[in-house]
Amino acid sequence: IQLSPAKFAVWIAVHGAFQFIAWGVLMPIGVYIAAFERQQLTKSWLRIHRGIMIAAVVMVSVAQTIALLICKRHLDKPHKIIGLVLFVWLLLQGVLGILIHAWRDPDRAKRPWYNQLHRASGYL
Repeated sequence: IQLSPAKFAVWIAVHGAFQFIAWGVLMPIGVYIAAFERQQLTKSWLRIHRGIMIAAVVMVSVAQTIALLICKRHLDKPHKIIGLVLFVWLLLQGVLGILIHAWRDPDRAKRPWYNQLHRASGYL
């Protein structure tokens, strides 16, 4: 997409604002709920966690799409490489979250490896 410098700056600001809200506000709240509010919110913690994290993934996806559309070159700077790596990691984390509940065994003796991986990588 060909943009004037002023419009480019606006889209960069939108990209940054979406990333900040997702990574700096929503995800920490979602992790906090999963880590520390499970006992208090026994029936609703998962629904709240999932809703917040889905909102964060949508915001990051929109921000990533903006970046891909307005930048002429991709993966030419560390910021862009790190951004793509984090985006892929976020998508994998979301898939793990979905699989944990799709494959849940109510009679399990301990958490399976994919549940432990989702939990551990959620703290990164």
